[in-house]
Amino acid sequence: MKIINKIYDCRYIDLLPQEVIDSFAECYKEIFNQYWNEKWTKETAENIIKKGLVAAKERKSIISLLFDDKRVVGFAWIVLAAIDSVNIEDMPYNLTETEKEYGVKAVKYWLNSVNQRKIIIYRELGIYNKYQNLKNEHIASRITLPIIKKAYDKEYNALFYWTNPNNATFKLGLGFCWYPIHYYVNHDRVIMVGEVKKFIYYLQGILSKDKKILKKMLKNRKNYLQL
Repeated sequence: MKIINKIYDCRYIDLLPQEVIDSFAECYKEIFNQYWNEKWTKETAENIIKKGLVAAKERKSIISLLFDDKRVVGFAWIVLAAIDSVNIEDMPYNLTETEKEYGVKAVKYWLNSVNQRKIIIYRELGIYNKYQNLKNEHIASRITLPIIKKAYDKEYNALFYWTNPNNATFKLGLGFCWYPIHYYVNHDRVIMVGEVKKFIYYLQGILSKDKKILKKMLKNRKNYLQL
């Protein structure tokens, strides 16, 4: 088993080799079908990856792929976007266009309220179960931290992420001091927002197993859930 992590700063889709896209799509399909009960095929997964990685004037992707030899076994994918480029494609799947528009408005309203003109869209995260805690290391944090740092170095200070409020990532997000700003109650989806500097602080704490920081994350969750 040869486990490595590679970062792809995707200004152009052809910087990502086709064999990597193929493996990424297979991993994407299997993880979201198995853990989220979705209905991806290899073709639809590849299409959304290729579409999402196309850079535009005010947005581009950075992805972190975890490989076991040449096979993609995990991924973290962020989009760096200007406020005006946030759109309905960034919202949860399987919603109406009107529902997605409400989410876009919520994100832009929050960005304006915190005086930010650009944002990290934490688009996707997925890791096969057997790789999630290699050598007792939190692999999601390991593959996420380098791309979040790259974005922070480019002065991206705000972040949003959508998830299922019943999923473990929701409680983890609360630990990072992310807060819900818009619920889709009928679809079990929630949009969360947060500060990038704090996110880096907590990721580093997880990876270093800093007990003080881990206790602080637990307190953050409890504080929100006890309101």
